[in-house]
Amino acid sequence: MLLLSGQSFGAAITLVKDEAGDRIYPVQSEILARSILEGLGVVLALRESPEEGARLHSLDWLRHLRSNCATKTFTLAGETWVAWAHVEWQMIQTLRAALRVTPEEWEKLPSWPRPSKLTPRYLTGSAAAAWELLYFVWYSDLSIAAHQKGSAVP
Repeated sequence: MLLLSGQSFGAAITLVKDEAGDRIYPVQSEILARSILEGLGVVLALRESPEEGARLHSLDWLRHLRSNCATKTFTLAGETWVAWAHVEWQMIQTLRAALRVTPEEWEKLPSWPRPSKLTPRYLTGSAAAAWELLYFVWYSDLSIAAHQKGSAVP
């Protein structure tokens, strides 16, 4: 998580550095900043409850992989994609076994909470206060850029 955030930070700096002249990309750097902020929220939540948080985060990833595999197998029914989906499905089953996912859990894999839902269950105390401030001040504005909902920039 820290490696990804560090790389996102480096990419954001590259997008807006002075040496780029007319070829700067401030909106894209905002999207990367949002990613870094989300990474911070995950790290804070995992720090507070390492075992529960790590399992939930892994189950959410498993849910995403399962959904993604089913979608690509269905919508991209070419031979290459079917072979890819088979390999992906084997990886999903290996992860499922490693996490000891029960049949009941498999039917309804949980989701990692959205950034707005990290408090109070996953973050408490000073970490919650810091996250709420960061979320209030930065996250909604960064989301506007990430979801391309803002007005056009001339």
